Amino acid sequence: MSSSLSPAQTLPADVLRLILKWVAQEKRSPLFGNSHHLRHLKELLYVSSAWRHQALEVLWRQLKFVIDDTVVGTATPDSAIANALEFAKLLKAMAPTAMSAEVTGDGGSGNSPLQEASHSNTQLRGPNEEALMSFANALYSNTKHASLNLFAVNAQNASTIDCSPLLASLKLNCEKSPSLLTNLVLKSASTLRYLNVRIRDASMLLSDGNGGAVVYPDLQYLLMLARSRSHSNAQGMSSVVAPFPVLRSLVLYSIYPFYDDAMFRGNSATLEYLNIRLEYDTISMLNHWKVSESKQKVL
Repeated sequence: MSSSLSPAQTLPADVLRLILKWVAQEKRSPLFGNSHHLRHLKELLYVSSAWRHQALEVLWRQLKFVIDDTVVGTATPDSAIANALEFAKLLKAMAPTAMSAEVTGDGGSGNSPLQEASHSNTQLRGPNEEALMSFANALYSNTKHASLNLFAVNAQNASTIDCSPLLASLKLNCEKSPSLLTNLVLKSASTLRYLNVRIRDASMLLSDGNGGAVVYPDLQYLLMLARSRSHSNAQGMSSVVAPFPVLRSLVLYSIYPFYDDAMFRGNSATLEYLNIRLEYDTISMLNHWKVSESKQKVL
């Protein structure tokens, strides 16, 4: 008895994956012409259940959820967390193979830490803080890239904002909430690849609070606005530790935050982009620590 399935419906999984990846990457192909490639990828969902499962892995690779004043603060305290977890469960069911997830309060307002959080109407306090992070943590489960953006969120009293999985990308104003620094930045130091932060004292990024040095071994992109200049070892960190050993891009929206070369140690071979203010104190520091030399002492 012959099978009712066509040859296309019985392709080996490895062959099918190669076909779908080719369709997703080709913006102009001899088969589909000049139309948008993802539209044709969606059409392949209807070939069979096997094609649909494989195509979803290509299509739904990222989940992104934007919070604003119409979302945060509307639920009753008793049901806020339960509602958040149920909503996250529904989103995960829609995109079960998503490899990255982002929760953002930015609202499309930009990435600059020059933005004042107080200008936002989105308020986080009490049960809403817990509901937000319960939702984020549930959304982050089983993903490889967790991203959180709280720039435009008024979280100055956010004591309960914490993240269970380690983050790969973080945009945060922790100037008025030191607990955010501990709960989010320092906790994810080992996994962060992108950090955009507004902070009062940058030396707090380099210490675990107990005299131990904090190193960001995977951080490649660092954007910072710091309110004051301090010594990198003000929190007890050794002056020869390289906190950002693989940094590729450094953007400072304010003064250079240290009296020494902390941000340049050990990354002369990887640093490709630098945007800082060339003030007298900064130039003197660069000359004193011989930052331009190719070899730097690293611990």
